[in-house]
Amino acid sequence: MKKEFKINTNIKLKKSHVCGSEVWEIKKIGEDSKIKIYPYSNLSDYELQCVKCKRNIKMNYQEILIKIK
Repeated sequence: MKKEFKINTNIKLKKSHVCGSEVWEIKKIGEDSKIKIYPYSNLSDYELQCVKCKRNIKMNYQEILIKIK
């Protein structure tokens, strides 16, 4: 069963960020792709924002599944 991640939901990753927070908020799904991709496909990019320091990173769906707690 696939996990669905929606915008503005918080996820907890295994490793903590440099600032000490483990919680990230999903800000964008698939915004940078030039071709139309369904939001929950394996190819879509996700932009995550650290809840504590507001730093942004990008991950794809497979990376999130591996790093999620």
